[in-house]
Order: sequence, then C-alpha cells, then structure tokens
Amino acid sequence: MNKLYAFVLHINVPMKTVSFLALLLEEKQVHVDHLKLHRFRNGEALLIVQCELLEKEVHELSLELDQLPEVLKWEKLTLDKLIK
Repeated sequence: MNKLYAFVLHINVPMKTVSFLALLLEEKQVHVDHLKLHRFRNGEALLIVQCELLEKEVHELSLELDQLPEVLKWEKLTLDKLIK
C-alpha cells in the first residue's frame, strides 16, 4: 500500500540536482504530488518532494539520495501520520 511521504533535501547545484531527480523519479514511475524549491542566496537550496511510495520504493530512493554528492543532507517525513 502506498503511503504519503515528503523528502526534504538540502542541496547545492539546484538545477542539476532537480533535473537529475526528475529523471530518476520518472524512471522509477513515482507519482509526485508536490515539488517545491526554495533557493538561498548562497546558491544552495531546499527541495521538498511530496510523493506516494511503497516501503520498498522508499528504501530504493533513500539509497539513491545517499549517493548524490549534490545532496548535502536530507530527511524523510511520513505524511500519513500527520494528516490523520
């Protein structure tokens, strides 16, 4: 069963990172509900991706995020618990 998640990523090189993530999510056929990018003056950005995923998909995406050098740090939020 799919659950609603938000991935909050602190990134540098925002356009490169966003385009790579868009291709990755499309390849994995992930349904993205919302995507927000907040750019900071220093060139870094905060990217929030809200999507529905299975637990297996969350694990796979987590492994991909850990591999990206442009992702400085990230956090996963489970939104189902917050909405109910």
